[in-house]
Amino acid sequence: MKILYGVVGEGMGHAMRSRVVLDHLVARHDVQVVVSGRAYDYLAARASEHLAVRKADALTPADRRPGQAVARKARIVVTTRRWSSTWGSPDTVTVPTMPAPST
Repeated sequence: MKILYGVVGEGMGHAMRSRVVLDHLVARHDVQVVVSGRAYDYLAARASEHLAVRKADALTPADRRPGQAVARKARIVVTTRRWSSTWGSPDTVTVPTMPAPST
């Protein structure tokens, strides 16, 4: 199965959690990861025959402001569309997110 997996975020939290999931997925599937922020270097170091990692389009300063998660996700989507056109259609796409904290 071909899986397209997006990792959103400037920090390392999503990347650390995603690494655990990716380790399991690549044991049985081909996985393409699109990632933004500092997490790229961390996940790119894990690239293998079944795991390819691409950096999402650069964020603008406005995208980095708090509360701009939608803009960051949009960068992932744009990169994913461009990249998947050369890889072919994935069987499934996922961009895991964490629930918003309750107030």
